[in-house]
Amino acid sequence: STYPHPQPHPHQYLTSYSHPFRHFCGVTIHATDSDFYLHSFCLCCKPYTPENQTAPNIRKFIDEILSEYGLSLNTNSFIITDNEPKIIAALRGTNRVGCSDHYINKILEHSFTLSKSGCVEVIQTFDVIKSLVASFRRSHRQSIEKDLLSHIGDFLKVFDDMIRTLNDETQPTLHKLIPLRMVLINHCSPKADDALSIIILKKFLSRWSM
Repeated sequence: STYPHPQPHPHQYLTSYSHPFRHFCGVTIHATDSDFYLHSFCLCCKPYTPENQTAPNIRKFIDEILSEYGLSLNTNSFIITDNEPKIIAALRGTNRVGCSDHYINKILEHSFTLSKSGCVEVIQTFDVIKSLVASFRRSHRQSIEKDLLSHIGDFLKVFDDMIRTLNDETQPTLHKLIPLRMVLINHCSPKADDALSIIILKKFLSRWSM
């Protein structure tokens, strides 16, 4: 099979293995063949060497890596990245596509960590679970609302299924985004039999543009 016009996709991995932080930049190529099967190739993963992570430095580093392979960020290239401000700034002027998985994960993170989300019982449940994991001897099992925990798990399963679907590395998934978005919008609509805490969680999530 032939691979029509494979495009570079720079990814910046800011991964900590030990102190001090070690930063890496990886570049992969994705292309579909005549049967629309998605092929992914890792070109490289190199240590990030510039002194800081300003947008110009990140862009320069990515351009230098691509030039080693005779590639460039041109109008035929589509770059998929997370939605961090410095990455958006670094790739300004390119055909950048924000990562839906990253965006959805951030929305969920805000609902479970920000006090302004109003999801008090949900946040408290997660805090108790973290305490249990950190030290079983300081167990607060009696304070866990098992029914609420079950409701939260059922609610989050739809998000997990969607993220797994979009992460499929054997076929393109961009065409699935709109239908899956509608699934999430409907899923986040309060139902008559929802627990109060789940209704509050859904109302917070519905404020975001899924």
